[in-house]
Amino acid sequence: MKEGLKNIDWRIIAITVVVALVTAGAIGGGVWYYMDQQNQKLADDNTKQVDSLQSQIDDLNENSTSAEASTTTATNATAGWKTYSNSNPVFTFKYPTNQTAATPAANDPTVWLSTDGNRSNETLLIVFAKNSATTVQSYYNYVKSNVGLPEPNTVIGNKTINGKDFYQVNMTHMGGAVTELFFVNNGYGYQISYPTGDAILYEQIIGTLTF
Repeated sequence: MKEGLKNIDWRIIAITVVVALVTAGAIGGGVWYYMDQQNQKLADDNTKQVDSLQSQIDDLNENSTSAEASTTTATNATAGWKTYSNSNPVFTFKYPTNQTAATPAANDPTVWLSTDGNRSNETLLIVFAKNSATTVQSYYNYVKSNVGLPEPNTVIGNKTINGKDFYQVNMTHMGGAVTELFFVNNGYGYQISYPTGDAILYEQIIGTLTF
């Protein structure tokens, strides 16, 4: 027995044990490093997601603030304006005090504004008629085909003013640049004309339309 123990090379055993310990340590260290990297990646991903969500929240808050500011600005711009009310179909809009609104005459379903009460100097024209069109573009196509319009210089297409969807084309009419907006509501089609150069003012007026 003692002879057998003498024949054992303890150095080999010691080296084997050391190698085993080193290998186990290396594996353990590798596993720990891998897990640490995964945890760090997960933490980074979570941070990016939180930052992205915060950015979206900030954008929503900024848009909401901008919308409120725009509404307030538009309201302030039209404060003190006169109000036109139409009975059939029912709609109202506000317009500057330096202009006059003319009510529709018999068989002439139009409302117009002018600065001197003379239709030859009209600044805004609203023509309305019963129509089955369900979209603003289809009503534009109907008017173009059945009523007659000059060929537009520019087709802007869908345009939103104060939450209402219109279809816009720009054209030259009677020697001047004119914007035409088309709108549908409750079985009626509306065609609104105004000088393109005064778009800011007349879009403020159109923005006050209620039905």
